[in-house]
Amino acid sequence: MKKIIVYDFDKTLTYEDTLFGFFRFSSDKNIWYPFKLIIYVVCMVLTKFNLIRNESLKLAGVRIFLKKIDSNKLRLRFNSYHTKINFNKMYKELNFDQDIDYVVVSASFEDYLRPIFPDFVRIVGSQLAFNQRNGFSLEFNCYGHEKVKALIEQGVNYIDILYTDSYSDLPLAKIAKKIMIVDKDNVFPCKNINEFKTHFKK
Repeated sequence: MKKIIVYDFDKTLTYEDTLFGFFRFSSDKNIWYPFKLIIYVVCMVLTKFNLIRNESLKLAGVRIFLKKIDSNKLRLRFNSYHTKINFNKMYKELNFDQDIDYVVVSASFEDYLRPIFPDFVRIVGSQLAFNQRNGFSLEFNCYGHEKVKALIEQGVNYIDILYTDSYSDLPLAKIAKKIMIVDKDNVFPCKNINEFKTHFKK
């Protein structure tokens, strides 16, 4: 069987969170745009203090920035957004081997992650739905325990090597044989799940 290597995306292969950047990149820049930014930043602060959930933050972003955008226009932005992402050293040094089963599992949207990676790399991420009447809506939020559920649906029940920067990936860490923590351009191994927990509680 192929070795399974799983990567988180934001701040694991990049220097910063890409979702807010995508919302800003994709939003129409009209008179309401500054107010949209203020509302979303308030929601981000509330999430940081655990007053609203991650899913609620993402849903707010979709409703504020994407809901009324033309679907063809947004598809073009999905395909071009990667040119705006600040990738870290780890991403730049990746040499993908087709004999390894790579999975990128992220809370970011699958649609803008797909153009970044070779076709044989599996992408598991949050998903949007579109209908003509209501525009875009959040269909699936790939975060926390949902990442594990999504991997299981892909036939992935364990991970040989996990790369992550976030305590929110604890559910992934629990099914990983080897855990690698990424901090900007630094990567170091965790001996066990307790060390993983301790690292993020510092």
